[in-house]
Amino acid sequence: MRERLEVFQVTIVPTPFPNVQVIPITLSRPGFVRRIDILIPDGVNGVAGIALRQAGEQIIPFQRGTFLVGNDETISFPVNVPLTTENWEAVLYNNGAYNHTFYLRFFVVEPLLLDVDRRQDGQFQFIPLDAF
Repeated sequence: MRERLEVFQVTIVPTPFPNVQVIPITLSRPGFVRRIDILIPDGVNGVAGIALRQAGEQIIPFQRGTFLVGNDETISFPVNVPLTTENWEAVLYNNGAYNHTFYLRFFVVEPLLLDVDRRQDGQFQFIPLDAF
């Protein structure tokens, strides 16, 4: 299997909670997300929060409607279920007076894939070679 790292930065303007800003995250190619690191830089001081959703379901933090807050730290989340690289979103709020940027690292595994069919919706259906 081939691994890759995709890095994103998401910036939130002052948007006081309960208002949130939703920013789509588009990963470059299909694969399975194995780990996500969220870097909260110095200066955020707990006034801004972030949550990640995949296909409309909150993944990080796990409890719906909650947010990660912090200052000058990196939080790492191993992913123990096969989440695809499609339909990711960052949900953010910012109670502060200044813009704040969060940095995201997606560690993605690209299994050796065999194209078996093109579905009616135009998407390819894949079977991992190691399934045989």
